[in-house]
Amino acid sequence: MSINGVLEDLPLADVVQFIHIGRRTGTLYLWRDDRDRAEIGFYNGRIVSTWRPDREPLGDQLVTEGLVDSVALEAALK
Repeated sequence: MSINGVLEDLPLADVVQFIHIGRRTGTLYLWRDDRDRAEIGFYNGRIVSTWRPDREPLGDQLVTEGLVDSVALEAALK
């Protein structure tokens, strides 16, 4: 089952909770226009990736913040 359409009347937290509780897998695409957009990837209801055109990848952010070392990131990506 997929969710498709305009969800502007729903809080983002409610949509993410629905995906989590339903253990859904897929990508949630968010946008206001061509420049203001983002993607959230889910696997079995858990966030596994994020993307914005003006941001570095999540794994690189975690390394920059010192939350993950680069060796662990490489292993996780494999």
